[in-house]
Amino acid sequence: MTLKDMIPNVKPTIPIEDIQPILEDIKSILISRKLILGPHLQEFETQFKKYIGTDVAVGVGSAGTALQLLYQFFDVANKEVVMPALNFITVANAVIWAGGKPVFCDTAPDSFLPSLQSLKEKITPRTRGVVLVHITGHINPEIEEIKAFCKKNNLFLIEDCSHAHGSEYNGVKAGNMCDVGVFSFYPTKVMTSGTGGMVTTNNKEIENYLLSTRHHGQGKNLMDCQNLGGGWPLTEMAAVLGKYQLKHLEEWVRKRNAIADRYNKAFVNHHAIRLILPHGRSAYYKYQVMLAPECKKEEFIARMEGKGIACGEVYNPPIHLQPVYQKKFGYTRGMYPNTEAVCKCLVALPTFVEMKIEEQDIVINAVKESI
Repeated sequence: MTLKDMIPNVKPTIPIEDIQPILEDIKSILISRKLILGPHLQEFETQFKKYIGTDVAVGVGSAGTALQLLYQFFDVANKEVVMPALNFITVANAVIWAGGKPVFCDTAPDSFLPSLQSLKEKITPRTRGVVLVHITGHINPEIEEIKAFCKKNNLFLIEDCSHAHGSEYNGVKAGNMCDVGVFSFYPTKVMTSGTGGMVTTNNKEIENYLLSTRHHGQGKNLMDCQNLGGGWPLTEMAAVLGKYQLKHLEEWVRKRNAIADRYNKAFVNHHAIRLILPHGRSAYYKYQVMLAPECKKEEFIARMEGKGIACGEVYNPPIHLQPVYQKKFGYTRGMYPNTEAVCKCLVALPTFVEMKIEEQDIVINAVKESI
């Protein structure tokens, strides 16, 4: 069986009816020669902040760039930033590039999200802030308590929304729950601009800083550089794709939730599967379940691949077990036991907007046959 024949784990959605207008907009960009910092980016930012409900949205070249600039804004140099070990390595790398130190916390038992207590255990006088990650689009069930704790202790709180385009809790969208939100538009995400990122906030100082630093730290112009920055804006062509993707986002999140609901009904009483239900509405970037430890996840994934189904994982290995962090910082297995135990059990089943019911039924039957 070839990769082409398999049911993929994730797949970007680009509606056929969008292609011609996208090409027309790109043609207009090429004719205008305005390749960056033009009207399409401004329009995308305006539409995105309206969707999220914030006063500010700033497009940048990637979510990793956004995080580094935010860490610079919050002045993390020689300070610590607490984040989950179950996380993407870029979130931690950006702290290092900004001169700080990432500090990892464990997940809550049997969860892929940290608890307030696990965060508290890592707070020291050197802590400058905290990063929450909405893994697969799930909002942390203790987000209100974590917000209150950070505010009381004068810690910034960033929500990494790379999986959470359209997630919400109590009517508030991800990206408008904390001091600042960061979105990724990487090709596999809920919506994409090819690559790129967006920062959402209600803080005008953050907006002014990002508008400067994403374009070489400029003030009035590039002859008046006020900050240490770089060439990191979201391009006009990426903004065009992002605009068209955003138009479909609500529909796509509903479809992803419908897929998740069918999976939940299929597996709710399965003896070897524990469901992971969201706190509020999840964007379901990926649909993850937790297999019983005796299922041996690697063997399960291999059996599913043999049936033509690509399963995935989210952040395995966790950051502290990435080779570069083990070599550079001396992290070893056993330092974050809950995280490591969860990683042995989490598996992501195929979830993409264009998934047919027949394809999902094939996945459901294959799961039941493979455990």
